[in-house]
Amino acid sequence: MIDQQRRLREPLPTPPAARLMVSAAALLAVIGLGLGIALEGGGGRAAGGMCVAATVASTTGGAQVHACGEGARSLCAAPGQLAGNEELARSCRAAGLPFGAPRG
Repeated sequence: MIDQQRRLREPLPTPPAARLMVSAAALLAVIGLGLGIALEGGGGRAAGGMCVAATVASTTGGAQVHACGEGARSLCAAPGQLAGNEELARSCRAAGLPFGAPRG
């Protein structure tokens, strides 16, 4: 009975292999998080910062429209059905692109 109380009071010994596995898992999680942040980049700063993004109406609710470089120029120059989207217009103007203007 006395021995049982001592065993209940003391933490169970952790084998070195278990500690190594937990440390390795934590290290992999930190590396994965770092790579995810690094690969995410600057959040739309590709192609010299000439990116546009907007939320537009879609058949399933809202959809994200995102384009950089030549795709952004094309989208802003000829928005088509998105011509009335103010968020896209603001995004085009912020990127220095004319909205709804003919390409030249």
